[in-house]
Amino acid sequence: MIVKKSRPLHRLAIILALAGATGVTASAQNLYVANFGNNTVSEFGSAGGLTNAAFASGASLSNPSGLAFDRVGNLYVASHNGIGQQTVSEFDAAGNLITGSFVSSSSTLEGLAFDTNGHFYAVNSSANQVLEFDATGTSLIQTISSTNFDSPIGIAFDTGGNFYVA
Repeated sequence: MIVKKSRPLHRLAIILALAGATGVTASAQNLYVANFGNNTVSEFGSAGGLTNAAFASGASLSNPSGLAFDRVGNLYVASHNGIGQQTVSEFDAAGNLITGSFVSSSSTLEGLAFDTNGHFYAVNSSANQVLEFDATGTSLIQTISSTNFDSPIGIAFDTGGNFYVA
């Protein structure tokens, strides 16, 4: 996967070519990349350099893919254990595990996002659905399906609250 980040004011470009990179998200200062093959999330500084190769790692991460930040700066990571159990783990701003199973599902969870109300969304690529959970991740609010979804892997919200599925 090649990810390019540009800031028009600073004309900053970061090019990443990581084997097994499966997810990407950004905080106000840094870029985070899920590394499927080595079970980590890497952190890159605003200047483009690798600041922490294993920002998030450990037993709770198995083949990480989707990444998202909540409103308070906690990082959420979708993981696949290879035997049909998918989890979303929550990490604090320093990369420490908060919750090892924020959401647990037998679905293939890929892209992650939060809306402006703090609701958590996960793309279920195997069922062509988007799952909406409450802010705690414990209650499924709704399942969004569309014939236009074809193995979706990503989700994003704009400032107007509209969501986009890739």
